[in-house]
Amino acid sequence: MNFNIIAIASGQFLSILNTFTGIFSKLLIILGLNTPLFQIVWNYFLLFVIYLSIIIYTKRQIAWKQLWKYALASLTDTQCNFLVILGYEYTSIISVFTLSNSSVIMVMILSFIFLKRRFSYWEYGGAGVALTGVICVVLSDLNSSKWEWGGTIHGDLCVLFGTLLYSITNIWSEHLFVNNHDPNTYLTTLGFSGMLITLTQSLIMEYDYITSIDSISQVGCYAGFAICLASMYSISPYYFVKYGATMYNLSLLTSLLYGVIFGVLLFHEGMSWFYIISFTLVLCGIVIYNKPKAKEVEKGNTLLALNDSQNKDELGISLNF
Repeated sequence: MNFNIIAIASGQFLSILNTFTGIFSKLLIILGLNTPLFQIVWNYFLLFVIYLSIIIYTKRQIAWKQLWKYALASLTDTQCNFLVILGYEYTSIISVFTLSNSSVIMVMILSFIFLKRRFSYWEYGGAGVALTGVICVVLSDLNSSKWEWGGTIHGDLCVLFGTLLYSITNIWSEHLFVNNHDPNTYLTTLGFSGMLITLTQSLIMEYDYITSIDSISQVGCYAGFAICLASMYSISPYYFVKYGATMYNLSLLTSLLYGVIFGVLLFHEGMSWFYIISFTLVLCGIVIYNKPKAKEVEKGNTLLALNDSQNKDELGISLNF
């Protein structure tokens, strides 16, 4: 895999977008709005409008019989976003970013079970190290709450369950893209069905909060969150095709570091030695998990060279990274 400067720079752009979704979520809670569902309504709205426009402009054929598969992905995708954002109400931004990176480990387990993949000793070792880091976060929050199951632990559990659903969505999406499904149609359907699901849930569960929105700063946080998350959804499939999953996962790791920086400097969150240990373990674990093997690197370079132009044509949009 060719880790060039453009791949690194664009990967860090994705990581920064991911970090800012967390910052906007935390700011909304500080501003008195706990509306995780209403937040993501606008993300799905943007996806639907943008990618429907692309389909209409490019006059692409829609595989109507496949739409149910994309709508199915929206069920887990909407709830994973809801749970992770809900976690910000109960726990720190540092905990959220650390725990959410356990998705790599969950994807590995799900791939082993459903996709029948087998992994190397490096990957198993990295998974174990990262899992230890996740356990340290939970222990830290248990210690801060005097070993009572409430408050921060509820937030940790929300993030972990949300991350599990996110991992399921990733496995399902990977299955679709490997079988040459069109990302534009996928994102359009995901946006439409996701918008309907979250809008319905939001009006039922968050109506009082929604009617209390009365400031430009609150609206700005909603807009910032939606733009950042929709941008991630838009760029990620193309980044994955061009540079691969390993580089993608490694790039998003730095959102941990950004989350720690903003958590301490912007939100004045404290850091116990448990956090430092867990941050280090998760970081080291996922780096070990993504350790490239010589044969895979050689094979990956060959496949990328042969299929790069074909992939761009199949995706329908060429992004110049």
